[in-house]
Amino acid sequence: MNKTLSIGLAGFSFTIEEHAYIKLSDYLSALKGSMDPEEASEVMHDIELRIVEIFKERLGKQREVINNDDVEAIISLIGTPEQIDEQEQEYTAKERSNPQYSTNTTGSKQLFRDPTNKIIGGVCSGLANYIGVDPVWVRLALVLLVFLQGFGLLTYIILWIVVPKAKTAGDFLKMKGKPLNFDNLKEQSNKVVQFATDSSEKVSQYYESNKGSINQSGKTLIRVLCACIGIFITAPLAIIFFLGSIAILFGGFSFGNGAVNIPENISFYLDNGGIFSSGIIFFGFISLFIPAIIFTLLTIKLFSPHLKIKYMGYLIGVLIACWIALMCFIGYSVSTTKMNYSGENEEVENIAINTTSDTLSIETKKVSISPNFKNYIGDVYSDKKTIFEKDWPSISIKKRADVKSPYLVIKKSAEGYNLPLEIKVPVEIQGNKILLPNYYEYPYKYRMRGYDVDYELYTPLHYTIIKNGEIYLEDEDDKDDYNTPSQLQDPNNVGDSIIINNQKVSVKDIEIKKGSGTKIIKDSLKEVSVSIKNGEPQIRIKTK
Repeated sequence: MNKTLSIGLAGFSFTIEEHAYIKLSDYLSALKGSMDPEEASEVMHDIELRIVEIFKERLGKQREVINNDDVEAIISLIGTPEQIDEQEQEYTAKERSNPQYSTNTTGSKQLFRDPTNKIIGGVCSGLANYIGVDPVWVRLALVLLVFLQGFGLLTYIILWIVVPKAKTAGDFLKMKGKPLNFDNLKEQSNKVVQFATDSSEKVSQYYESNKGSINQSGKTLIRVLCACIGIFITAPLAIIFFLGSIAILFGGFSFGNGAVNIPENISFYLDNGGIFSSGIIFFGFISLFIPAIIFTLLTIKLFSPHLKIKYMGYLIGVLIACWIALMCFIGYSVSTTKMNYSGENEEVENIAINTTSDTLSIETKKVSISPNFKNYIGDVYSDKKTIFEKDWPSISIKKRADVKSPYLVIKKSAEGYNLPLEIKVPVEIQGNKILLPNYYEYPYKYRMRGYDVDYELYTPLHYTIIKNGEIYLEDEDDKDDYNTPSQLQDPNNVGDSIIINNQKVSVKDIEIKKGSGTKIIKDSLKEVSVSIKNGEPQIRIKTK
């Protein structure tokens, strides 16, 4: 069992065994002691970053504690102060004998983006350092790739994303393939610090020299943006909400005095001038008037930012809170009213169609409405006791082999499971004509139940259906939309057909007797051909 300690290196935390910590601490102290005090802090930071990288590589996901072997690896990779001095002397001697040595060797180099010599992202200068050429040649090659091959730009963007940027002195030395000796670390650290200082100074100098114009441009841009928001957003909304609140207010007074009818479904759901209607008019007015005030104040502030209105922020906040509370109250009231009709009630009525004809005509029946009924929603008439509501009849055609005589099914439904439907649907059958009403009737007190009426027509297979009026027909077999011309609307339109005895007969209805009374239906047909022989038409039918 070994005692462990927690240490920090260049901002990273590690757990290390006690004897390994002693060895690492002595090693770092020896390195620091061999340097001048002025340069020690910067160089030691870069060395610690290099140690962090090595520790992370060695630990991986297998271990969490640094041991003595890890510290020995650090010392062997970076070297003792004496070894680094020897490496420095050897490097200096080679550099003096071959000035191109420092730029031509790429064996120990690592690819980075060079921010100190960049035009856009430092990719080209980083590649130039890696391969040991002038950055200009790399940039020219990239431009040629852009114009000749077309993928140069994409290559640059990918490298910009993938290749890391050199940040520390150690990164710059690795980028140039130089050893991590004290002189190089010190020199490169000074360059990094100088580069950052120069960049910040340039930005600061530019800002100070153009401070007035920059601030003025910023203020002008903000004013233009505020004016656009005021002109195109807040001011139109304020006008719309003001007009809406005024319309509800005057409409409510007119409705209470009996001067005019309120359009749409407002008056349809209100009692005659009662407390309920007055309350809805009031809440409707307030729900629009509050946002009108809010957007008016915002518009004023946007156009006159220096205008001082006392407690304006608090006022807008209170108005928004009141409007949210009002919307919650209205929503709760509407949902509570709707919950009075929970569930759904349904009724089905079957009407027999007694006719000898195999053609049925579906037509619209015009329902008579008394002149004392007022039109409140365009398609709803009421005398405050009874409601006539417009219907666009929809009927589903269902042909069945087991149906011998046609019959009509009327499906009536409304919300409110425990309440009677009390709906009147005046359907009439006149011979082979089915008359579906364009209005159905129900009590005024049930105006919020959502009545609905659907029709289904069951007929034998061979029946023909004709539509007249505003009626929607749908056949469950072929899903035809019979609001457009179709074979059910026109008895002469029978689809694929042949003429027999001057009559057009559908192929699907052909039956051929073969032998002694055997019937061959359309699925048994193989070929039907028509030819003329000696001036006489001939029909030949082959069976399978």
